[in-house]
Amino acid sequence: MELVAKAIETTGIVEAHRRLLLDESLPVAKKTRVRVIVLVTADNEHTTPLSHESLEPLTPAMRLAAAIYGYQRSEISQEKAAELAGLNRRYFLLALAREKYDVFAVDFNDLKKELTRG
Repeated sequence: MELVAKAIETTGIVEAHRRLLLDESLPVAKKTRVRVIVLVTADNEHTTPLSHESLEPLTPAMRLAAAIYGYQRSEISQEKAAELAGLNRRYFLLALAREKYDVFAVDFNDLKKELTRG
C-alpha cells in the first residue's frame, strides 16, 4: 500500500473543459506527482457524505485515504470509516496508527461540554 506523505485539503471548480481550477495555490515546493481525489458536492456545499457508491471506483489505498479523511473530520464514525475502507475496526485502527493519524478523533468543544457535566 502506498504511503501518503501529506494530505492537502482545498476547494475549487471544474471548468467547462473538465479542468480543475483550485481556489488557492498548493504548498508544494517542487514539481511532484500527486494523487487527486475529487469529491463532487451538490448545491455548492463544501462537503458531501462519503458512501460506498462514491468510493466504489477507488483503489483500496484511495478508499482508506477517503475513510481516514472523513473520520478525522468527524463526518463519519470509526466503524463507518472502517467499513468504507473495506477493513474491520481493528485493522482500521492499525492503519490510522501506521499513517500517523489520531486514532480517536476528538472535538474539543464537545469534550469541554462533557467535562463540565461531570
